[in-house]
Amino acid sequence: MSANLYASVAEFRDRMGITNTEADWQLDRALQTASRWIDRVLGRRFFTTDSDEIRYYTAWESFYELRPEDDILSVTELATDNNGYNVHETVWTVGADYHLEPINALVNGEPYTAICKSWWTGRYSLPSYTNAVKVTGKFGYCTLANVPAQIRALCMMVAEGEAGPGLSDLVIPGVQSYKIGNELTVTVAGKNLPKSASAIMDQYRRGVGYIA
Repeated sequence: MSANLYASVAEFRDRMGITNTEADWQLDRALQTASRWIDRVLGRRFFTTDSDEIRYYTAWESFYELRPEDDILSVTELATDNNGYNVHETVWTVGADYHLEPINALVNGEPYTAICKSWWTGRYSLPSYTNAVKVTGKFGYCTLANVPAQIRALCMMVAEGEAGPGLSDLVIPGVQSYKIGNELTVTVAGKNLPKSASAIMDQYRRGVGYIA
């Protein structure tokens, strides 16, 4: 089965009204396509990695605040290149030198979207050299286990369109009916979706993804 699906094959099977597992490979493929489509269109991903990742950013606009293009779940290390030599020699201390915002993000089930210099205790400023800010940590809107219910629903809405035509051609013993493509009312990034899908996307779009 594919990794990082925003809905399970079992719940998608139930949504489609399928009572056996013979088409699971096709449902899995549809969910995989739908999950990665959501990543692209919303400009964010709803999973993180087991190990820390390293990402580099440029603080073009401010020496005290960085709003990276990635959602942040946790930071293991923040380091900066203070002379433009591509060596990130200055390691910042969380709390004393910087903090993540919004402060209550994780309590509210949301990611951090900004790295801010601590005004009173911060020893450093964000340098404006290209890729001068090095962040090691976990990135993503949430862990896969905590995918919002709306995103799970959106994933299955998109996957219906991916799986529908192929499933309709299959002869699967025991299948009574399929719930495929009912009341398609909007087109988003080349896909026909229920109108409710558009409302979900407006809620979770980060602002850097594809806007249809």
